[in-house]
Amino acid sequence: MQMTPLSPLQLKNYFFTHLSVHANPKGTQAGSLTLEPSISFQKNADTASQWSLAVRVILKSNDPQTPFPYEADISIQGLVEVHESFPAEKREQLAVVNGLGLLYSAIREMVLTVTARLANGPLCLPTLNFTEVVANKNAQEKLKESTPVSTQTGVTPSQK
Repeated sequence: MQMTPLSPLQLKNYFFTHLSVHANPKGTQAGSLTLEPSISFQKNADTASQWSLAVRVILKSNDPQTPFPYEADISIQGLVEVHESFPAEKREQLAVVNGLGLLYSAIREMVLTVTARLANGPLCLPTLNFTEVVANKNAQEKLKESTPVSTQTGVTPSQK
């Protein structure tokens, strides 16, 4: 019997830090939804092959006149580890992009489980592309780093 090989990325643990799901009594499937993911990630200082990750997803209706059936705010944190045999230059991308995908999958399952017992019926969240989410986060951080801020006034030099 041949054994299926393990992925070089392993999810060591995860836990929800916030879970709020609200059924809109006047919600309708015709309502449009905004899905706002925010992420954070950091390499573990003690173990070079591990990353701490966090995902927060906010779901809200675009238009209060035609609300979506649900609004939600969910946060999750986790720890992933990349095997040392994986190429060093690709470890962070694997850990962050795929690790965030694993955490988001847990959010999707939790939302589906909770909403299946609510009045408006089950909600399955769409799949996200974390390659783009991470790229957007990195671009925003670089923009913040390149914009000088005056520590005395808290405004950029162009606002003085």
